[in-house]
Amino acid sequence: MFLGDAKEAHVVPFFINGKDYHPERSFDVVSPLTGKVSYRCGAASVSDAAAAVNAAAAAFKTWRKTTPAYRRDVFLKAADLIQQKSGELADIMANETGATLPWALFNLKTAGELIRDAASRISAIEGSFPSLADPSSSGIVLREPYGVVLSIAPWYVFLPTTHHPMQNSQGQCAIGAFLHGGQICMSTEKIIVHSKVRPQFQEKLVAAVNEIFPPDGPAPVLINEAAVQRNRALVADAAAKGAAVILGDVHATESRAAELRPVVVGDVTPAMDMYATESFGPTVSLHEVETEAQALQLANDSEYGLTAAVFTEDLRRGLRFAREIDSGAVHINGMTVHDEPALPHGGTKSSGFGRFNAAIGLEEWVRTKTVTFKH
Repeated sequence: MFLGDAKEAHVVPFFINGKDYHPERSFDVVSPLTGKVSYRCGAASVSDAAAAVNAAAAAFKTWRKTTPAYRRDVFLKAADLIQQKSGELADIMANETGATLPWALFNLKTAGELIRDAASRISAIEGSFPSLADPSSSGIVLREPYGVVLSIAPWYVFLPTTHHPMQNSQGQCAIGAFLHGGQICMSTEKIIVHSKVRPQFQEKLVAAVNEIFPPDGPAPVLINEAAVQRNRALVADAAAKGAAVILGDVHATESRAAELRPVVVGDVTPAMDMYATESFGPTVSLHEVETEAQALQLANDSEYGLTAAVFTEDLRRGLRFAREIDSGAVHINGMTVHDEPALPHGGTKSSGFGRFNAAIGLEEWVRTKTVTFKH
């Protein structure tokens, strides 16, 4: 259904106002697994976007009057459909993005859990009845939905991981940096390690990467060849300016043009593109510091801040450090890739604003309205 040449490619339409809509323009969706056009996707114009917004605004007039139970059931039905069609959806994800089947299924399972968690919280939204200064007056604070909202996920972010001596931190770094080819918004980009443990940490990191992502096994598949070239350019720029490639060969030829094996680069400086540019691929930089203050400065030296990780045997020290890192989340003794329904998710600085997940996630969609009345 999804494989074929451009002449036979199916065009995926938009869904606007309850109907399929085929725009005037479309573009090829090329599978990184085959290098062939899987299908074509509609390319939206400004008028198409306006039509979608207007349709949503019109539907909101009816939707806002539905009961919490009705909205809950809609959410639960959506979660059920994701579960029922998980096999088909996983195949589409793998074909379109190069995701492994376990990673695709994990994402679908998590999506269902997030939707069910949100459904369970819908009826918990409530207002308040505050006491007013005038005894003959009363007030009600209502909660009502904002309406149509444009939400953009924080794809391009910067994610430092700061390490002190601790077993298994190298494995967590390897997974955090290279899971799904490093194409996760929470993927590790910087690894910061104290100079006293740099040699043994680096040795164990290389061993962990080679064990988890063996050189004789399949290489990570990126979204397209352009992503591979982007990572190669970042590494080439760093190497030309004095950085050391600790692990990997960006010039290696793989079986697919969209494949690239993990790369670890050391001695990266602010003069290099890699220092401040997210690779969104299987590339990570290793930085050495002498003090905790230097580690904190390096971790915060970015315009982005979605998630970070700290590895330490002293929990109090880790908590103190976590409070100083300017990011939306800090995971102590765990990798940067961590998300679940009970935890608010979102970033700081240029990683955006707003949160989803948990009770605070629903707060992003509602506003207060104050109503007063005389007795």
